[in-house]
Order: sequence, then C-alpha cells, then structure tokens
Amino acid sequence: MNYLDLFLLLFFTFIIYLFYNAYFFQLYLHKYRLKSSFVNNFKNSVKGTFHDEGYFAMSHPFVSKEEFKSFSNRHKISFSKCYNMVLFKTSDANWELFFHLIKEGTVYSEIMTIRVFPKYLRIKSEGNIEKNYSRLNIFTNNRYLTSILESHASTDYLKWLIRHNGDILLVSHNNLHFKAFLTDKKLSEQRALDMIKALNGIKDLVYRKDVLEY
Repeated sequence: MNYLDLFLLLFFTFIIYLFYNAYFFQLYLHKYRLKSSFVNNFKNSVKGTFHDEGYFAMSHPFVSKEEFKSFSNRHKISFSKCYNMVLFKTSDANWELFFHLIKEGTVYSEIMTIRVFPKYLRIKSEGNIEKNYSRLNIFTNNRYLTSILESHASTDYLKWLIRHNGDILLVSHNNLHFKAFLTDKKLSEQRALDMIKALNGIKDLVYRKDVLEY
C-alpha cells in the first residue's frame, strides 16, 4: 500500500467516523431501535397514542411538532425536543413517556422521561429527589412535602424508582417528572410498567384530596 492509498483509507475512515457520530445519525439509530424493541409493545400495553417527535417544557404538557410551529420564537426557547413519545391516560391522571438524546463531548446519552399530570389536583410546593453516590437526597420548599417524601411508604417507592446516580424526580405544582439516564442497552416493557406503578404510588401520596394546599 502506497502513501496515497493509506491517506485515502484514513480519510474515508475519518469521514465514516464523523458521519456515524453525527447527532442526526445517532438520533435516527436511537429512534428506530427504541420503536422496534420497546415503544410499539409498550404503546399497546397502556393503550396509548404514539408520536415520533414533539416538544416539552417543565410544567407544560407535551405539544406536537405542528403545534410547536405556531409558537413565537420567544415561547419556543423554553421547550426541548423529544422523540418516541407515548401519551396515555388513567382514571385520575394524564401520562407521558418520551425520550431525548443529549451529547456531552463525544458521548451520547439517552434520557427517558415519565411525567404524570394528576387531574384537578394541584400543590403550591416544589421539590426534587435525586441519587448521588448511591444515596437518595430529598429537597423541598415545604416541610409538609418533605415529611411525605421521607415517609416509609414514599421511600420504598423512591428507592425502587431511582436506581442510578443522576436519576432525578421533580415535584411541581401540576406534575411529577421522573428523568433517568438509560444505562441498559435494552429497556424492558415490564421495567417501564413497574416504574409507572411506583410513580403512581408517589403521586397518590403527594397529591391528595384530603390534604389542604401546601
């Protein structure tokens, strides 16, 4: 092999590497893999509706890409893009499950988010629960909310739900927002359903009709 052949080989290898690591290509791979291995079956299990692309903001329910186009540029800034979205309902809440991809340096991380919006129930307080160095940390702006989240019934759910460092559960006035970095190559349908069961248990403890606003 002469120097020209070696140069061309290295050049095309580099081009292939850049293409493979491009955001749009990685996004396509993740969307296709999840839809075929998980999303279709999960959608049928919860009798939900599927969207291949959409946008979300902290306390704002999911909006489709068509709705997003009608927003002003100032409004769009607060939204993030997601893919493989499943919306479904239970008797007392609206649920969202979706994924988005972030790039940190040369590493791509896939994040799964589950949100639940209780119907007609609101609280004024906020909080977050996260796992750092294998320890759960609970932070809120209200003593009553703290006592609920630190109760034995709640911590049983939290320890099961939040398994990895970096996982976080946000409590806001109108929803619970659970965010987890996917460390497993394949997310199982049963694991996701068990997460939803645990999140539903926390919802029932935090948003209660027999408790005054706090």
